[in-house]
Amino acid sequence: MVKQNRRRKHLKAARRHATPGPLSVLAMVCALSLPQSSLAYEVLSAAKEKCYPRYRDAGAEPGTGFACEIAASQADGGMGGYMCPGDSKLIDQYCKGDCEVEPLQPITDPEALEMENGDKIREDKLSESMSGKLKCLRDKVAEKGGTLTVTSAWRPQSYQDHLVELVTKHPKLIRLAWLENVKECRPAPYYGAVHPEHVKHQLGHQAAVISKHTDGEAFDANSSGVKIDTLAGECGLYRPLPKPFNQGGDPVHFTHKPEGQEMGRFVAMPLIAAASFSQAATLYTPEELGLTVVADGVHVITNGVKQVKYTYTVSNVSGELVRGIIVGKDTDTVSAGVPVFLLKDEGFAMDTEWVNSPSGWTGEIGQIEETTDKMLQWLPTDQADKQFGIRPGQSVTFSLRTHTAFPSLVNTRMMIPFKTFKYYEPPVIQLKPLDKIAPTLSTVLSAAPARNRPGYLKVTAKQNGYDAHDPHPEILLDRVESNQVLGPKDIDAEVGTETNVFFVKQVPGRTYTVTYKALDASGNFAMTTNTITASP
Repeated sequence: MVKQNRRRKHLKAARRHATPGPLSVLAMVCALSLPQSSLAYEVLSAAKEKCYPRYRDAGAEPGTGFACEIAASQADGGMGGYMCPGDSKLIDQYCKGDCEVEPLQPITDPEALEMENGDKIREDKLSESMSGKLKCLRDKVAEKGGTLTVTSAWRPQSYQDHLVELVTKHPKLIRLAWLENVKECRPAPYYGAVHPEHVKHQLGHQAAVISKHTDGEAFDANSSGVKIDTLAGECGLYRPLPKPFNQGGDPVHFTHKPEGQEMGRFVAMPLIAAASFSQAATLYTPEELGLTVVADGVHVITNGVKQVKYTYTVSNVSGELVRGIIVGKDTDTVSAGVPVFLLKDEGFAMDTEWVNSPSGWTGEIGQIEETTDKMLQWLPTDQADKQFGIRPGQSVTFSLRTHTAFPSLVNTRMMIPFKTFKYYEPPVIQLKPLDKIAPTLSTVLSAAPARNRPGYLKVTAKQNGYDAHDPHPEILLDRVESNQVLGPKDIDAEVGTETNVFFVKQVPGRTYTVTYKALDASGNFAMTTNTITASP
């Protein structure tokens, strides 16, 4: 009894001297204006995210009673965690074995329950426009002798919220329960409940917080026996992400076809959209983590087909055991319920089947639903083997191939999960490409009247491109512009491709300005501009 009282006295003293931090102050301010239920959930969730890893770092082991509480009360309170060692209720919850991730919220909306039980597909709540387009597609598929099976139409927001919650919590629980070996996350209602639900829905991508389904402006459907995209286009529909689920796509999702391309200027669709970086992460240099990281990309030709090979070589000099790399994501947090993916793959350059994994590792591509936002990751194939990873003195190269140059892959951020609780979240570094020198390019154009196409010129381009690092840079027709307004048939050119022949219409007083671009795999480029006189 004396020993136990001493422990209580020590614990109270440690809590009494702990300094309240920003989160504690925020909680007191918010309590004056927010409903208690909302406040409790938000503040408690944030506190768990911040403090539980600190308690583990301090050696506090759930289920060991006062020993756990005393160790937790001595946790590091620096860098925004001032309230952690003094929060007795949070320490009590932690030491009782609570998981950091809240269990799935129960579904109470009757319409959502119908969908959860597979009882109803609400085509009746599609918008009038979408309902008409769905009927058009059904009729055209039937005329061609094919089949169209609608699997989802309108959804209530509550059901969409359920899908978002599921795919948001599932990867985090996997990391906690197996990668970080947090045993209290494994029983139901945590991983044991979330994982079967995730398998049931077969979610291959991130559900959108605000989906076109909830507005009645989209539906999901399987098709067979027809070329569905051609028929969908005739009905004013398209599939934004037609690739298979296992390649990061959403092949069953149909929505309104966007309006046509602007006339007057023919410009290549952007191959790469700039990565938008979240500011939430604290950036490290590889040297601070005891690592060296080399990101590189070069064009390669295999069986006559040009591709791009990107590699990430991680060398552990003196760091902790490296348990994976995640490219194109900078925190484990979410924005409005959606993970922050930094890679914008507008041209569908990344393909899961081209991810190459070293022995013992599994690579995959993740994608947010109804967007082109992606990330790339490699994790140990056997998550239960806690000793597997990149040890000090070891070096591992991860690689993938893409259809075209995707420089964002070497100009993005990388998360590096370690086998340690030293860091609140997996540390993040800013990748920098090994190649920083632009190619050189010269272009000569020749034009002559086109055979069998009266009134048109056939334009032929001869280029001389060179890159000291990348042996086969892409030489792309970047844009064709004119000093006059262009009609829809004035230019016949595959803009944005490695074409060296195209056709332009002859018009009195007209000149065309043609721009070519030499682009290496790391995003360095050179451009040339030439003009063509096209008067008859």
